[in-house]
Amino acid sequence: MAERTNFLGCEIRTQKSFRPRIETEFWAGKAIGENRQRKGNLKILDLFAGSGCIGISFLKRVGNSSVDFADISPEALSETEKNLKENGILSERYRIVESDLFSGLKGKKYDVILSNPPYVAEARIKEVEDDVLKRDPAISLFGGKDGTDEIKRFLSEVGDHLKGKGVFYMEFDPLQEKAVKEALQNAKIGYQIEKDQFGKVRWLKGRLANN
Repeated sequence: MAERTNFLGCEIRTQKSFRPRIETEFWAGKAIGENRQRKGNLKILDLFAGSGCIGISFLKRVGNSSVDFADISPEALSETEKNLKENGILSERYRIVESDLFSGLKGKKYDVILSNPPYVAEARIKEVEDDVLKRDPAISLFGGKDGTDEIKRFLSEVGDHLKGKGVFYMEFDPLQEKAVKEALQNAKIGYQIEKDQFGKVRWLKGRLANN
């Protein structure tokens, strides 16, 4: 049976996708606030979309926006589409794309990229609650031995999909801060590391280094 979660005022079902976390809701709200007043029609990508909660909250709160929802899991994307319809989002404002990272988005560039990659370290599986292991899909949880496999892939490619003044947001584990900074520097990306509502390093805002 599908569970339902309120995410920034949106009703989100999660049966085949990762349940939204309140830390994610926190930075998504910040990102919406930063982009709400931008002029023009914003082209947004919700990558590793899962339930689609982040992109849907943008569509509900940022009127001049359209969102591409991309995920490697067709089951998750099916749930994304149901959530879009249940939240009354018009079909012309979104696109569903099955994609391993950016593989299905070649040549596409965005004003805003939203990313909550799988980042739980396989080496720390014993610290994950049994309920989470049973309930949430492993593909949306684990990011390799130290949890940074998908993060590093994302950061190495994200610059190719940002418009000149584009920005991206990414969630990660506080213990990965050093590895994330190294990957950002290798990719020559400008960034700000930010804390969640509990005072823990949790997300970042990035842009092309020359902007």
